Amino acid sequence: MLLSVALAGILALFVHSLAPRIASDILKEPRTLELLQLMSYSLIPAAIHACFNGYYYGQKNSIPPAICQITEQLVRVFGTLFIYQVLQEEGRPLEPIHAVWGLVIGELAGLLVNITAYLLTDKGAIFHNSSANKGTLSSIITQPLKNLSIMAIPLTLNHVLMTLSHSLENLLLPQQLMAFGYTSDEALGHFGILTGMALSVIFFPSAITNSLSVLLLPRISETKSKGDICAVLDTIKGALCCGVALGSLCTFLFLLSADWFGTYIFDNALAGFYIRTLSILCPFMYTSSLLSSIVNGLGYASLTLACNLSGCAVRILAIWFLVPAYGMYAYIISMIVAAVVVTGELIWVVNAKCKQ
Repeated sequence: MLLSVALAGILALFVHSLAPRIASDILKEPRTLELLQLMSYSLIPAAIHACFNGYYYGQKNSIPPAICQITEQLVRVFGTLFIYQVLQEEGRPLEPIHAVWGLVIGELAGLLVNITAYLLTDKGAIFHNSSANKGTLSSIITQPLKNLSIMAIPLTLNHVLMTLSHSLENLLLPQQLMAFGYTSDEALGHFGILTGMALSVIFFPSAITNSLSVLLLPRISETKSKGDICAVLDTIKGALCCGVALGSLCTFLFLLSADWFGTYIFDNALAGFYIRTLSILCPFMYTSSLLSSIVNGLGYASLTLACNLSGCAVRILAIWFLVPAYGMYAYIISMIVAAVVVTGELIWVVNAKCKQ
């Protein structure tokens, strides 16, 4: 908690103070200044309730994190709707800053629910544990951090580098679409349709596999530490069957319903085309998320990082070299190729390590 809050505080100050330069020099969009500054307020609450979620996942108790996340999403959505209704009554338009207010309010609500659930269910064990009063402050802090760092550093590095890679993709894609011949508004429009409409539909079922991934890591790690190899293999087989089955089903459903999403949900035919084209991602994307958690649970987080970065490299190279010549089609094809490459690499890693 101390480490997470300290890092989140530093990042919040960094983002808030450097928001003008980030908006103008990196994002190339001055209108994001207020959005960045407001978003920075959500980092500390997010860091705190992430610690509580990790605590419960480690205990194989997913109910408090589930309640927290549902509450966070409901408050975020209905908070934004409430702001929208107030603006409608005042005759003012809804702007991006109001959606960010919903995000910040949702983070605060999630934190409040998580702390309340912890105090009610665990009687504040962290704060009243008698063992916390033994030894010096340095020994209380440094030993747990040393134990955590063995797994936390590669996992954190994985998340940080993946986030940076995705951010680089999001920064480069509109600019390279402009090099293809789109105007600034057209480039942002195509980018928004792809990421805000099509990918939001494609990623929606991944909520199931992401939940399984979170629970898989402690399960695999525990059974491996006990030397129960049969249980490890059974868990891996069950998870992979689930990922492939869900992904194949979603591909079939999205192929059939893509036009419906484009026409009736988004009122945008291009969104339907993107959904149909990207539906082939589902089996690879859902399976790779489970495989990543399995590899992390086996204790090879650095290999997960290498596999995921190879996929990012495929997409970034395609954006840089192919999008200016072939437009959005090149990026879509690169997403499919990257998903196949990452899934194949992770399967090879799991197979090799399980043989050992």
